[in-house]
Amino acid sequence: MLFKGAETDGGQVAGLRETLASPDGHASSPGATKLSLGFVPASSRADSLQIPNGNALPDLDDDTRRFLLSTYRARVDSVYKIWHWPAVIATISARSHNGAQSTSAQALESALYFMGTCSLTEDECNDAFVHSKDQLLIQYRTSTETLLTGSELITRPNLVSFQALLIYLVSSR
Repeated sequence: MLFKGAETDGGQVAGLRETLASPDGHASSPGATKLSLGFVPASSRADSLQIPNGNALPDLDDDTRRFLLSTYRARVDSVYKIWHWPAVIATISARSHNGAQSTSAQALESALYFMGTCSLTEDECNDAFVHSKDQLLIQYRTSTETLLTGSELITRPNLVSFQALLIYLVSSR
């Protein structure tokens, strides 16, 4: 676990206390490792990240996926509470079971990562990830935009695409 208390409500309070009490303003767990997000910069410019394997949704390891989803749930879903969380998880977890995922579900997953990253501070991103917050935001924004376009939201609207669009719009403000 990267941050103390990321899993339970009681731990969030303890993690907040630790963060407020630390002299540098952010907490880090002993033994926390930085997560690699599965994409490689093509050059030194932050806006030129390449998505591997030609997919619009970056290949993330399970720890990164869990971290970003738990961040979204703890910091965003607990405030806005507009989804039935188990249904959202079932939608984006479909890829794990059958090896494929609809473009709409990929757009939703990418939008959740985008919003989760938006809710992190620069220091938290630096502590948890290999890439900067700006690089992550560019990656997930671009990924979400590409997947929303591919989901044919206007010509074939569906609930999952609308959920992804709503999260994207709120994240972009």
